[in-house]
Amino acid sequence: MDYLLTTTDDHSNLEYEEICEWIRAVLVKKPEWAEAFIAVRMDGMSIREYAAMVGDSENNITQKLNRAAKKLRENYSKQ
Repeated sequence: MDYLLTTTDDHSNLEYEEICEWIRAVLVKKPEWAEAFIAVRMDGMSIREYAAMVGDSENNITQKLNRAAKKLRENYSKQ
């Protein structure tokens, strides 16, 4: 049964990497938006923690996340 866990973990990791690649491709002109989105929305880091890590304000990170989400939604609906 352990092999099932490994396969599932590998599959989940592959999906995660593919999603991250797509986010970075869509937001290629705004890599800071992509990294913030991945860190906060996918990895579960708090906005406060991420803002402190990159030396930015929580408000600015929130704005970047909102803009990134809008751009990602627009791109996803075109597919």
